[in-house]
Amino acid sequence: MKFKFILLICVLPFFVNAQDEQDTSAVTSKKQKREIPRFAIKVTGGLSWRLADVSPDENDLTKAYIKDLKSGNGFEISAKYFFNSKFELA
Repeated sequence: MKFKFILLICVLPFFVNAQDEQDTSAVTSKKQKREIPRFAIKVTGGLSWRLADVSPDENDLTKAYIKDLKSGNGFEISAKYFFNSKFELA
């Protein structure tokens, strides 16, 4: 029973399309075109932690310095320009 449920959950998304729009209007046969923005700006941020090991050959002062560099805040700002729906410039 558990296997059938997991199989149903895995296979169901291939047969259900909630994003498809059905054109039920008898008056208009043309679908409305979705507007795509020309510019997109994204700002992200959060805490960060580097996982790389410090070389055991380093002295204690260098190890402490590298350990301080490994944690901190990470921020990113990016912008995109969309030429059309399939091509963008980041």
